Amino acid sequence: MLKMILLTIITISSLQLCSTPVESSEVITLLGNGKADYTGDGEKSTEATCNEPFGVVVGPDGALYVCETKNHVIRRIDLETLETSTVAGTGKSGYSGDGGIATEAELFEPYEVRFDSQGNMIFVEMMNHIVRGVDAKTGAIATLAGTGKAGFAGDGQVAIKAMFNRPHSIAFDDKDNLYICDISNNRLRVVNPQT
Repeated sequence: MLKMILLTIITISSLQLCSTPVESSEVITLLGNGKADYTGDGEKSTEATCNEPFGVVVGPDGALYVCETKNHVIRRIDLETLETSTVAGTGKSGYSGDGGIATEAELFEPYEVRFDSQGNMIFVEMMNHIVRGVDAKTGAIATLAGTGKAGFAGDGQVAIKAMFNRPHSIAFDDKDNLYICDISNNRLRVVNPQT
């Protein structure tokens, strides 16, 4: 059972920054055994291998979703049973699968994953220069923003005609506007779902 991943209380007082550990906290490994590989679907997450886990978020179902940048997949960890499963990607880098099932699509370095208000899983693929989504009801994957080529273009146009250069972090606001850190273009961009 997950007790706590890590908790540190930060206090700012008299221009001093101090960290006060909580005595009951502990750090535990949730995914991986220290070896860079791609194994363990259907097994406990502590027995699975992973390769450069990066973006992580708790989904609307209470499970933990993890981007594995070098395995080119997004995995789900059931926090009750610790069972691990792949929810997007094949383990091979590429850009394929739009319109099909997410687990049959090729991804290229997914870095951040989030969920919109409808429960759809949205993630950024830095080396494909795109944002993709997985439909919560059907499991189908689709490109939501970007062309798959690095560059800068498309402000004021539909999102799938816009060009990004190594997009990295993403976030939603309460209106489902999607904010994208377009790091190699030195820009913060937004996709408005209403337009």
